[in-house]
Amino acid sequence: MSSTLLPKKTYFLLDASILFTTAYFKNLSFLCGVNPASKGERVKFVYMVVCIMGDFIKRVLGTLTAGYILMYYSELVFWAKYDPAHTALPDLFFTFLVYSLVTYGFFSVITMFRVRTLWALFLAGAVYGWLLEGVVVQTMYAHFPLQISFTGLAWHALISVLIGWYWVMSALKKSYSAVVSVSGLIGLFYGFWAICWWGEEGITSLGAFSLYVITTSVVLIGCYWVYHKLQPFSFEPTRIERVALAAFFVCWFVLGTLQVQPSAAVVLPPLFGLVYMALKRNRKVEQREDLIAALQGDINVKNYLFLFLIPFVAVVVYAFFLLSYLWIPTNILVYVITTPLGFILFIFSVVKIFQKSPPGP
Repeated sequence: MSSTLLPKKTYFLLDASILFTTAYFKNLSFLCGVNPASKGERVKFVYMVVCIMGDFIKRVLGTLTAGYILMYYSELVFWAKYDPAHTALPDLFFTFLVYSLVTYGFFSVITMFRVRTLWALFLAGAVYGWLLEGVVVQTMYAHFPLQISFTGLAWHALISVLIGWYWVMSALKKSYSAVVSVSGLIGLFYGFWAICWWGEEGITSLGAFSLYVITTSVVLIGCYWVYHKLQPFSFEPTRIERVALAAFFVCWFVLGTLQVQPSAAVVLPPLFGLVYMALKRNRKVEQREDLIAALQGDINVKNYLFLFLIPFVAVVVYAFFLLSYLWIPTNILVYVITTPLGFILFIFSVVKIFQKSPPGP
């Protein structure tokens, strides 16, 4: 950028920015290779900072929208009703921030290890699920080893990541029929799963359930729309971001998780180690762009409207069970099916990645 194109008022703002940065870091030229005495270099530096901050803000917004999308399937669908203990607004906002941090880590794994296949994505989803259930909370160690799968693999990796993030994103890029299919299946599962709470916490009225599902789903559809509006979206966190995020979760694990569940020290690190080795192998053999980039593209705005089938079908299914006085322990059915499925998909994902040959010379 040529320094002669900027007015004097702009130079004053640039000078103030450079002086503040110099005072903060004590030695700007050492850190950034910028000579504060050169006006041209000052202009280039501020332009670089603006670009970096623009990318960072875009990453944050993308993570926040994706964080809600994943929280919707991981948290809101799971509880399936308004509950002051889990879904009250102040607590839900804090939960949303935690999910966004975990999503930032999940996206970092996708880009760092060039995750493109569903096998690699499931392992990235395992990281997402185990951070939630093995670090943030400690449910992963309650009924060892079954809880390794449910809910880290069986729900978070399978339902939230593979279906809620990948399948819906892929369908939105294709046609309305693809969106109708995935939305209908999600709504069917949602309504079917929701009745499981009748046996534990009583029946939620059709009106209360409908209000809960429709309200949270409207926000979900808005987040899908905003996420795609941020494109082109390149998620490339800086080294400082990656180190800070890793340090945050390590501190949480050491100062929080291990104090409650000391057994976590011999459970979680080996699992993360296995995932790391598999994904490191994936990075060597995968030459295509990662899924964050691959899922970008033009989307017909009308396709978003068909996502409203999620709450519509969920309410219809819920109403059917409610009006027919039919109750099934659907949580047991889901648990029996998805828990072994989570283990199977995890093993297959590791094996498939190690079986893939590296590219030739």
